[in-house]
Amino acid sequence: MCSIQKRVLHPSKSIREHDEYKLLDPKDKIPCCQIIGADTKKIKGKDVGCVVLKNDRFGEERFYCARQFAVVDVEDPAESFFPVITRRRNQNPSNDSA
Repeated sequence: MCSIQKRVLHPSKSIREHDEYKLLDPKDKIPCCQIIGADTKKIKGKDVGCVVLKNDRFGEERFYCARQFAVVDVEDPAESFFPVITRRRNQNPSNDSA
């Protein structure tokens, strides 16, 4: 989870349309944003490395901001990103040749 300043979230039109965020100052942080990926987006005419975010308050809509503005508050456990791989141990791997 991370918190992002309202002023750096894009697309800004979608942010402005949500009632509960209309009263927030642009410097206020929107908490509980979950990073769901990375992408390159055009921001002010430049290609910028971004993080893609979601927030339960916005439903299924996705937002993004430049990586430099994403402040991680709490890291999820590694299992939420990568599947846990378990290996079976061979009892006797040297018995393959007969």
